[in-house]
Amino acid sequence: MCRRFPGPARGKLQTVVRTARPARDVAAEADLLAVAAPVRRAVTARLINRPELDPDDVVQETLTRVWAERWRLERSTLLAYALVVARNLVTSAERREDVGRRHRHRLAEPPPDGDPAPALVAAEEEAAVARAVAALRDEDRSLLLDHEVHGVEARKIAAEQGVGAATVAARLARARARLRVAYLLEFRRTTLPTPRCRGVLEAVSLGDRSRQRSLHAAEHLLDCPTCAALAEPLLTRRRSLTALAPVALLLALPGRLVAWIRGNPLPAAATGAGAAAAVAVAVVVLTGSPPPTPVAAPAPTPARSTTAPATLRVGTAVVLPAARLGSMAGDAGRTAEADDVPVQSVPADEGFWVGGGPGARVWVQLKTGGRESPVRVRPGQRASFAAEVVRVTGDSPARIGLTDPAAVAELRAVGAYLVVDPARLRLRD
Repeated sequence: MCRRFPGPARGKLQTVVRTARPARDVAAEADLLAVAAPVRRAVTARLINRPELDPDDVVQETLTRVWAERWRLERSTLLAYALVVARNLVTSAERREDVGRRHRHRLAEPPPDGDPAPALVAAEEEAAVARAVAALRDEDRSLLLDHEVHGVEARKIAAEQGVGAATVAARLARARARLRVAYLLEFRRTTLPTPRCRGVLEAVSLGDRSRQRSLHAAEHLLDCPTCAALAEPLLTRRRSLTALAPVALLLALPGRLVAWIRGNPLPAAATGAGAAAAVAVAVVVLTGSPPPTPVAAPAPTPARSTTAPATLRVGTAVVLPAARLGSMAGDAGRTAEADDVPVQSVPADEGFWVGGGPGARVWVQLKTGGRESPVRVRPGQRASFAAEVVRVTGDSPARIGLTDPAAVAELRAVGAYLVVDPARLRLRD
């Protein structure tokens, strides 16, 4: 059965399900309404001979899921993704109905010791994680082991490798995306029909919209039923890789590691740090009783106090939190320091609001030099950084990507915004 471990170890390793950068032009309600009609026609046609299934329920659930993921999809992909979701929902509903009808006569009282299904599913998930990590490239395994298991910061890894922190962050994002794809393929025991499939699925998992466009992901999802069935869980991340949670604690059980290695040799390519990473994550499949003399796990690093105030300061003056902001134009040229401030919304590609609602928030712009940054920011995260206060000029809203008239008026009323180097931005969930 799947063990539960203390919150710090579990939460530290669940970063594998981080989301991607929001779309520059997020779909609006009108786009969703335009998608609703063709989805309803497709669902009704599919269920014409299944009166026990309600098409309205399928359409409503489809639109709800599409709306939740709209910020990660191109407008041109919206209809294709909606049709894929609807098709998967109908297939799942038909399968449940058919299975229930076939086995209704076999209904019996549940066993007194509870339902064994969760333990079986947990064992399958853990085995799938082991196989997925073993299938990763050596550099991806090594990077995930250092960062996710040993807790080495991206900046320290970058210094050791002689590259920028942004480069390491981008590599981590790609490694997590590949791990999600590999895990899903292993868990569902699926073989991809074409070489193009993995590239499309990794682009969907990473949320890389430019690569989705170059690979014509929308057309591929409509044409390839295998990828269509895998795309939705990669986007919604509903099945988290919780089997990774016990890794940090199981690393402290060397006797069981040795036994597992002897019984499960890795491929020849998985050597050095790559083999260590594969063993570290694959050892999750060990779910039997603990060894007679387990070594105590190292004490986790104390988590940041949740009671610490979230503030944005310019000098000694506290800007956030505030019921309503005054003008910051007089602070132009000074340095603002943010400590755990909440990300309120992310309406632009390289910028976001921090603080409360309209009138009580400050715009933060990433300093990218015209290039796309590897930073992925989403609403609800907590941000810490040091930034320069920049005065708002006539063309500032257009340059930073603000188009909503109310948001533009709010930016001009504050009179300034913050410019931060992505390497100096720290985010946490």
